Amino acid sequence: MYQQGWHFSPITTTVIFGVYAVAILLALLVVGSLSDHAGRRPVIFGSIVAQAAVVVFAGADGVPALLCARILQGLATGTVGRCTPCWFHVLIFTGLPESPSS
Repeated sequence: MYQQGWHFSPITTTVIFGVYAVAILLALLVVGSLSDHAGRRPVIFGSIVAQAAVVVFAGADGVPALLCARILQGLATGTVGRCTPCWFHVLIFTGLPESPSS
């Protein structure tokens, strides 16, 4: 769609989609430690807010805006994918409210 509508080269389209994968990988590698330190709840809620990258997509007018939106979306998706299973495990098996030290 972007390649045809905005006349992107194949490499530009590849880069726009590739930064998403890099952002997810970065989030998966880094966010676990962050959630252990700050708590899973604030990290997950922050990533949900970051999913507002959809707004950046809607207003995108070129490559920089698309790259920014894909990076935000990748970081947010990786964060939720990394933290949510741990959070559910804590809630289900301990039944205790989460604290940053858990």
